[in-house]
Amino acid sequence: MKKFSLGIGTLVCLGMFSLGATFYGENPGPGLHEQKLKNGRYLVYLPAGYSQIARYPLVILSHSDPDGNATVDPQALMKSWVALADARGYIIALPLAGGVFFAIDEWYLEALEMIKSYYAADPRRVLVTGFGTGGHYALHLGVTYPGEFTAVSPVAGTFEGWWKGLMKFKGGNRPKFYFLAGANDSRVPPSKVKAAADEMRQKGYSAEFEELANLGHAYSDEMTVKIADWFDGLKKRG
Repeated sequence: MKKFSLGIGTLVCLGMFSLGATFYGENPGPGLHEQKLKNGRYLVYLPAGYSQIARYPLVILSHSDPDGNATVDPQALMKSWVALADARGYIIALPLAGGVFFAIDEWYLEALEMIKSYYAADPRRVLVTGFGTGGHYALHLGVTYPGEFTAVSPVAGTFEGWWKGLMKFKGGNRPKFYFLAGANDSRVPPSKVKAAADEMRQKGYSAEFEELANLGHAYSDEMTVKIADWFDGLKKRG
């Protein structure tokens, strides 16, 4: 597994973001913002026309496992979602804990609470999604802390092996799940992803599965669009 770091300067040089450091009490504008939290930080992208009096769906991007091992470049993941943010009216957040953080769940939840309280995020529409190891971790967050999320989309994510030991399936207000897999993914075969979705349904969760033709073990913009369409569709379905 690879470990990636997301350079702020790199993002700015790409010309896609306007970086503005924000502090609590200020009214942030559209674009990319960074906040420090303990030994990590998180990036937040606010869509065009952002207003503190509105409420925007929040997308949390999980790019690695608790030890920082990633199978997707967080910069590429962020860029893919930001490309949709303005048109869809999304707030996009990328938590980046520094180093090995053994209390990573607590760090994520604290970051999530800060984002919800400071930015104009709709607490009724919070999606956590990730690919590969990030997909495993998104799945873990969704089943372990069901009250924090309304939607979970693991891409090439399952809960086999030691991941299954982390899962603490809880009742109450459960989020909805949407599993995605590449048809040509030999590292995390679609059959294993489908089996995870089937097990979720057996446990009483709402879990959908879709296999994407011609895709392997790599993240693509097509996956972002599929997840966004599903997420938006949840609101229409009520």
